[in-house]
Amino acid sequence: MNEAEYRRFVNHMLWLVIDEAEPLRDLGSHMLEQDMTTETTWGPWPPEDCARLLLRWFDAGLVSLHNEETAFPEGEARGFLATPTRWRAEGGAFEPYIAATDRGAQTPDAEWFALVADLRLPPTLAPAETTDDK
Repeated sequence: MNEAEYRRFVNHMLWLVIDEAEPLRDLGSHMLEQDMTTETTWGPWPPEDCARLLLRWFDAGLVSLHNEETAFPEGEARGFLATPTRWRAEGGAFEPYIAATDRGAQTPDAEWFALVADLRLPPTLAPAETTDDK
């Protein structure tokens, strides 16, 4: 994914989190951009990429997982987010949604982006996994 594509992906995911518009199972779906003369479709994005991004935001306390009834306990929510194959539940009151926490709602977009800036790199090149030979 190049820089522009990655920014679109993160921006789309951030919009969905803030808006609470989609059930978790639909988060990787495509995004449609329209203006007066053109229509451009971005995505869909692999659920595994969505999970890596959501887990980073979850671990930073910016997102939570809930359904129509209640918020998921932290451990259960993290496990659910880490397993995109579990996201396919269809409908019902217990279908999970991702949402911004109070902290997330007050966090500037730039901080959301900064938390996931390294995820577009191959895992072997990500800053958290590099070593300093000095």
